[in-house]
Amino acid sequence: MTKSKAPPALSRASSLTVQAVQWLRKALADRIWTGILPGERELCDCIGVSRPTLRLALEQIEKDGLVEVTHGKRRRIIAHPSVAIRTGPAKRIIGMLLAEPGYVRLPFQSGIFETMRDRLEKLGLLVETHVSAPCFSGRPDRALEKLTSLHRVDAWLLVHSPPSTQNWFARNHVPCVVAGSCEPSTLLPSVDIDHGAACHHAVGVLARAGRKNIALLTPKRAQPGDIESEMEFQSAVKAHRGAIASRVIRHEESVPGVMRSLDALLSRESSTDAIIVARPSYALAALTYLQKSGCRIPKDMALIARSDDPMLDFATPRISCYRAEAAVYGRQLADGLAEVVASGFGSHRRARQLPVFMPGETV
Repeated sequence: MTKSKAPPALSRASSLTVQAVQWLRKALADRIWTGILPGERELCDCIGVSRPTLRLALEQIEKDGLVEVTHGKRRRIIAHPSVAIRTGPAKRIIGMLLAEPGYVRLPFQSGIFETMRDRLEKLGLLVETHVSAPCFSGRPDRALEKLTSLHRVDAWLLVHSPPSTQNWFARNHVPCVVAGSCEPSTLLPSVDIDHGAACHHAVGVLARAGRKNIALLTPKRAQPGDIESEMEFQSAVKAHRGAIASRVIRHEESVPGVMRSLDALLSRESSTDAIIVARPSYALAALTYLQKSGCRIPKDMALIARSDDPMLDFATPRISCYRAEAAVYGRQLADGLAEVVASGFGSHRRARQLPVFMPGETV
């Protein structure tokens, strides 16, 4: 359906409805679509506005005679503006690459990307969003070649990308910044929370609380940040010179997967008295399932989440975790992207934000 590069995402300098109308008119002028407009959800993700704002913009271009609503409630394109809306001097473009659009709407992530967009806008850089699950597969080469040939951008932002995607950008020397961690052998600039430092610190917190047998609960399909976490977890345990026993428990990335892994841990009659959970959503699953299994938290089992999520505030007891600042992360991403745009491929700077420990009630 996509024929050429979509207009850049919106800034907040003026009315979002006005900007959304301009975005849609430019997309129609560039003949991004033919026949039928995409659905409202897809348009909201592309433009970066809410559904009420989008509907006001759609009503306006309908009044302008550019689209009409069909019996199936789809919007049929009936005219293309002959001249695209002039938006001032041409600006340099950042292509934000996602596997699925919902990720950027999560509370912490939305704070990151809002800050990033605002900072990039001040630097004269606009962000356009590209969603492509094939670009995040185990063999993304063909999809990435097509994407980067169709959309000429000054640098790419790879959001929550697997090693296969990162390696393609490194091999082909395509300017980019990774939002997340890279494998040590992948030489790309990246911005992330220092998950390894959080796990190292968590071992010390639990040791000072008198815990002697600590488990790390981590996904079987590990991301680079999970690998760093496991390395630092083992390093921290070794630093206690045998005073602490440890084990790594791997789980399938689902609630039933976490439950099965915890069942295996509890059925061994192990003396495990503390768990560090590598993902916040699975920390909530672990907490509730341990309580259901009869474990008293934190008397029988202490629990720490490696990172934070707003939903953890609703857990009882409140889960101890590590909290990062979305605004700091967003500024680091913007600065890294600006540096890559200025210098091209070759920067390997890795920025890491040290999170703050939030004690909670599970230790």
